[in-house]
Amino acid sequence: MRGSDERQADGEELILDTSAFGLINETYKLGLRPGRGSGVVINLSSRRSLMLGSVPFPCAVVDVADQRVSYYTTFVDSLIDGLRGFVAANGFEAVCAIGSSKSGFGALLVSRELARALPQVQVSALAFGAQTRLWPPNEAIRFKSYHNLLERAGRRRRILRDLQRFGDVRASVDLPNLRWSVFYGDQHPVDAGEALALGGTSVALKPLPTRLHSTILPFLCAGAGRAGVEAVVAAYHGRAASDEDLKASLVSDKEADMVEEILALGPQPGLAELIRAQLGFG
Repeated sequence: MRGSDERQADGEELILDTSAFGLINETYKLGLRPGRGSGVVINLSSRRSLMLGSVPFPCAVVDVADQRVSYYTTFVDSLIDGLRGFVAANGFEAVCAIGSSKSGFGALLVSRELARALPQVQVSALAFGAQTRLWPPNEAIRFKSYHNLLERAGRRRRILRDLQRFGDVRASVDLPNLRWSVFYGDQHPVDAGEALALGGTSVALKPLPTRLHSTILPFLCAGAGRAGVEAVVAAYHGRAASDEDLKASLVSDKEADMVEEILALGPQPGLAELIRAQLGFG
């Protein structure tokens, strides 16, 4: 495998050095999508399975899923070490972490730690409906997965230790190589409260006039038209039938209500366009 000193010609995909992935605890499931350019996306899933596999990102992608549903806290130091080694070994100049809800917390945490560890790299995060404080216990978070995490922390010292160490990203963030773009529904009181608790020059708040918790959906529907939005919403509601967190996030059990919320926002850019607007991707 080849690193930055053996980059292929412009326009060709890179052969990536993944040896640093061996540092990552088995808690995290990984996938790799080669791509072009000097940037990489860290795509953090909000489920145990990898997500957004059909989204056409403009560069290489590392897909990650938290198998413990720990909101990317348990053994996250190993994930950060592995990603840091991967970025360094391949000479990436820009990193963008993406996540929604619980993985939105993960995107903020991972990007902050990577920016601290790699000051020569431009690091950013796109976080949608993200939680920002998991510890001390946050009564505003009503998801069953969060309360399961707290219950496990009461029994397992390692889980508690990691929650205490990594469970709060609200502290002022002022790193010259870091930019957070935090999207949230300004009519969703919990999400607005979590986002507005963030501080620092690295934070760019992106309120949307909606009640939606899953504020990534409008960007996944970019250019899709009503029929496309209806298909995305139908899939979301279908998953909610067997996912208590998703079910709890719905503002209505009627698909038509979510469709109208998304359409009312008007045309939105796709994820690829959002990424290109981040640090180092322009």
